Amino acid sequence: MNDVKINITLDPLKDGLVMQDHGKKVLLERDLHYPIIGTDGQMRLLKPRESVDILCKLNGDFGSLSIGGGKYLVLYNATKSFLVEGSKYFVGSFVVMKNEHQKLTPLTDEEICHVQDILENHMAVLRAGELTFSALEID
Repeated sequence: MNDVKINITLDPLKDGLVMQDHGKKVLLERDLHYPIIGTDGQMRLLKPRESVDILCKLNGDFGSLSIGGGKYLVLYNATKSFLVEGSKYFVGSFVVMKNEHQKLTPLTDEEICHVQDILENHMAVLRAGELTFSALEID
């Protein structure tokens, strides 16, 4: 038996949500994603299964950067990090997850925008010969 029903009879005085169990929660359904963000500013959104596949394929060769006061975790391919003048950098793409009660969870669209703002403070412009590029400062 379903505890929540919608009753619409085109009568504004009677129509609406009918809950037989008043302790049942009604939740807002939002699109949740694991963003992959490139140090060049590109982004694409992953579904949970794809993010798990990527982490499995990294086979333990990933590093992490905690941002947003520990609320978000940036996971990157640690074999692609490098040192410049005593600081550690990464160039490429990385997955961002929310660290919620010691569990990694996807982000809402609003959180993704917030993460992009936070990441701007962790980006540096580096030069190698004629090439100028953005890199994520990870240490």
